[in-house]
Amino acid sequence: MKVNFDKIYKNLAPKALFLLGKKGRLLKLANKSLETLSQEGSFKVLGHQSILMVKLLLDWTQGRYKGVKKKNLVLIVVGILYLLNPVDLIPDFLLGVGFLDDVAVFFKILHKIEDELDRYEDWLKIERGTGK
Repeated sequence: MKVNFDKIYKNLAPKALFLLGKKGRLLKLANKSLETLSQEGSFKVLGHQSILMVKLLLDWTQGRYKGVKKKNLVLIVVGILYLLNPVDLIPDFLLGVGFLDDVAVFFKILHKIEDELDRYEDWLKIERGTGK
């Protein structure tokens, strides 16, 4: 299965940009995606990085984490919108197969924002007082 990430991005980026200005709605979306990603099953393959990505967005939205590149915020929101979109390439109710496109999109985004996530994780360690 090949996922056309560029087409997905082109379709969802305008909505993602709009949502970056609507922090209340963004918080709801981010929390909903955390619930989805934390469930047992197909999303476990995404691991810690996917949760970290959404937490970065939450901390940015709440004004705790600054200095995130706007393009990375858009990518994160695109991933969340796609994850929560009831109409994606492979319907999620097709167990075992339906989450593959969601996972593929998240892997692509995680790869693109890897450096941003590393910086955020370092910041989290300092915030928690555990150092680098």
